Amino acid sequence: MSILTVLFYLSCVNLVAIITAPLSRYYLDAPGFVSFRVMLAAIIIGVILGVTALTLSGIMVFSKSDVTWRPVIMIVMIGFAPVLIAIFSMGIDALSKPLIHDISTDVNDPPQYQETKNLRRAGENSTDYMRNEIAEKQLTAYPDLKPLVTGLSVDEALIEATQVVKDLQWEFINVDYGQGIIEAYDTSKLFGFIDDIIIRVRPEGSGSQIDIRSSSRVGKGDLGKNAERIFQFIRTFRT
Repeated sequence: MSILTVLFYLSCVNLVAIITAPLSRYYLDAPGFVSFRVMLAAIIIGVILGVTALTLSGIMVFSKSDVTWRPVIMIVMIGFAPVLIAIFSMGIDALSKPLIHDISTDVNDPPQYQETKNLRRAGENSTDYMRNEIAEKQLTAYPDLKPLVTGLSVDEALIEATQVVKDLQWEFINVDYGQGIIEAYDTSKLFGFIDDIIIRVRPEGSGSQIDIRSSSRVGKGDLGKNAERIFQFIRTFRT
């Protein structure tokens, strides 16, 4: 059995790991972050196998040895396909997002989580806003992310915000109209990652100002998902 044939079989096994990793959350009750790391490791291994196959075939061509190109092509396709799929599904723009996991429309006085604090486990990200580490990166990456100013009263804005949370199918954690806050969370479909959201409504002139904060419970980066969620809330609120 040639080395290229061995690499081909390894790439097939690796592809199975890539496909089954997300499914393990549903059928084996594996933590989403563990499944994600397994899939990420398998993708990296797939790329390594593909590069190795290309390198070996190049050496064989240079040494004028016979090369069976079919397994080489298959290894490269199997190895690089998941990477290309991930890039196109997430968008190239997502890969350029800064390594931050906590986004707020107000970086100077962000909404403060209340009941959400009790849901964070040991080892997960703190609900404390790390302004020195986050604010400048956020302002550079999302300069158009601003508070939502509306002509509605605080009570009217809170009622509308509650309906938007329902429309977006987020899960409620805490609704306190007295303090003008709504806490909720959103769960990713593939790996079950949970991002927490807090909406704060304050008086602003004759209307109100709505600030939204969205942060991931795990991970240092979010590929732009938290900012995307805030923009989604604002768009839905305005329609």
